[in-house]
Amino acid sequence: MVDCVHATGEFEGWSLAERLAIFGDLASVIVSGNIRALGSVFVVRAFTDCSDAEKAILAKGGLLGPMDFVFQLLVQMAITQTRRYAAIHTPPIAEKLALVFDEEPPSTTGRYERLYDHHCAKHPHGDMLTGIGFVKSRDASPIQAADMLAYTTYHWELKRRFQGVSDFNFPIIPGFLRLIENVAADGGTYDHEALRRLVITQQINEANKQAHVL
Repeated sequence: MVDCVHATGEFEGWSLAERLAIFGDLASVIVSGNIRALGSVFVVRAFTDCSDAEKAILAKGGLLGPMDFVFQLLVQMAITQTRRYAAIHTPPIAEKLALVFDEEPPSTTGRYERLYDHHCAKHPHGDMLTGIGFVKSRDASPIQAADMLAYTTYHWELKRRFQGVSDFNFPIIPGFLRLIENVAADGGTYDHEALRRLVITQQINEANKQAHVL
C-alpha cells in the first residue's frame, strides 16, 4: 500500500488513475467475499502518557508494549470468531485456528512466537491454536488484503483523531469503509480511556487473586 499510494517500488511510473483503479478493484474483491475484518488500533501516545505505576500494573498482565496489547486482543478476537463460526454448523464442527504473518526479521518473529506460546498456554481455548507461520506477502493474497486493511485503517484513524494529518488521498469504497469501521466498533482501539479501563481491570484482577490466596 505504501508503494501504491506514493508511486514507489513496483508502482513507480504508475499514474494516479492507474493506482486508484487497482486499489478500487482489489478493495471490491475483498468486500465481495464473506469475510470479517478483525483489527486493532493502538494510540502510542496513550501508552507513553501512562505513569510508571500504571505501566507496572499492565506489565503484570504481560502487556509490556503496543505489540503485546494488539497481539493479545487479535488472538482473542480470532478465537471468539472461530468458535462462533464452528458453532453455527449442523452438526457443530471442531474448527482450528492458525496464524500467518508477513515475513519479518528474526527479532520480530521471535517476539510473535513467544506471545503465541503464551496464549496457547494461558487462553481458555488456546488448544484451538495449531501453529504460527511467516510468509512473504507476495506469496499470500490474504496477507496482501490484510495490508490494505491495516494501511487504510491507520490513515482513516489519523484523519479521524488528528484532523487531516494523513497523506492517504485514495477514496475508500463504502463496503471497504464498513470493514474498517467495524474494527473500531468491535472495541479494537487502545486510546487513553481504554488503557485507563484496562489498568483498573488489572488492579481488580490482582486484588481478587490476593483475596483468593488469603
